[in-house]
Amino acid sequence: MATLQQLRDEYLRLSQPDNIEDCIDALDRYCNFFLSAIKNHQTENNTSAQDIDAKIIMQMMMTKALHIKSAINGVEFDTKKGVKLNKIIDPTIIASLIRNVYEMAAMFNLIYRTNKQGDERDIVYKLWVISGLKYRQRFSVHITTQENQVKLKSEDEIIKDYIREIEATYLYKSISEKDKVKIKRLIDDNYYLMQFEGNRVKVLHWQALIETMKCKQDFFQRIYTYFSLYSHPSNVSVFQFRDMFMPDENSFIFTTTFNMKYVFMLLSIFIADYITLFPQVLKTFNNLDLMDQLIINNNNIFARDYFYSINDSWKELG
Repeated sequence: MATLQQLRDEYLRLSQPDNIEDCIDALDRYCNFFLSAIKNHQTENNTSAQDIDAKIIMQMMMTKALHIKSAINGVEFDTKKGVKLNKIIDPTIIASLIRNVYEMAAMFNLIYRTNKQGDERDIVYKLWVISGLKYRQRFSVHITTQENQVKLKSEDEIIKDYIREIEATYLYKSISEKDKVKIKRLIDDNYYLMQFEGNRVKVLHWQALIETMKCKQDFFQRIYTYFSLYSHPSNVSVFQFRDMFMPDENSFIFTTTFNMKYVFMLLSIFIADYITLFPQVLKTFNNLDLMDQLIINNNNIFARDYFYSINDSWKELG
């Protein structure tokens, strides 16, 4: 059995990894939880479309984590004439993947935790569905098969049904005309980022979801903009790329390991919110190796606060 000091040393290595190997080790612990939870709980209590979608979102989060693992392993290439590209990691690719993890974790929190169960969650969930279906209908001009025409018509009916269901809720009927207009505008704009504050509608933007997730501003302020700068083909992304691959420097390694800290916090936030939505999953979490519990839970606590702790595993560090 490991001593307390050995436990602390191993925790420090994995909680703030400063090399690619340790990042992969830590990421494997998240994927171990994801796959275990999917195996143990995927078919439990699937009583609504909301619950089924929430469980699919966890599958998607697992595949994102695995693709990040693949990306940080790096790439190399030899031409047929012997010109060699040594193994590199492209932090701009990692940044795009991290931004996607941020959006997924933030969306999940907004729908399933920030907005309370009942009319609040129903309305925001249906706005999310409507947004996705309406975006897909933009491609209707390319539909050529009868099967897809039927599908398009079916999805149009779903949109209309969900709008009617939103307008039939007690909460919608009780809000002001001004806030009803906000919701109608969200529908028109294929947008769903909003929360209820009592009977008032607050429209949000992606960066503001840091606040709905209750992340500490010290670590997350402007983080969405930061990862967007890397992932968009802006001039800034070009000179950032140049600086990461200067001769005789491996700053792309430092940039990657720094950015991975946000991956771990975002995955931890998602897992904590998922267990809040599905409390039975806590049993699987509690059966993980202690180090796995510590890494996942403490990154969540570090990003937010002890109030959001999944369990009391952090006490084992003394």
